[in-house]
Amino acid sequence: MTIVALVALSSVVGCVDRLGMRRTWLWAFLIGVATPALSCSLPILGLAPMNPGLPRTVPSYTALTAVVMAACFSGAYTGAWLGRALRQNRSPNHN
Repeated sequence: MTIVALVALSSVVGCVDRLGMRRTWLWAFLIGVATPALSCSLPILGLAPMNPGLPRTVPSYTALTAVVMAACFSGAYTGAWLGRALRQNRSPNHN
């Protein structure tokens, strides 16, 4: 469910970004990095419950980050493509 929310958020941000494809990578990166960072740091700071069933190793966080980044980049570029297509269809020069 979290992956779906990340893809949706990235798609919306990519779609509404007026610069189109020029800054899409930055939005995807910022959204993608925030998720594993918060997942790692909030339990340590006592702001979220610890889950003893999950491994807290570097490889597990690396895999989590790779999956999240792939989802965010695919969502952001899909949204940017969709936003660009919608803006071209609404242009005043379109006959």
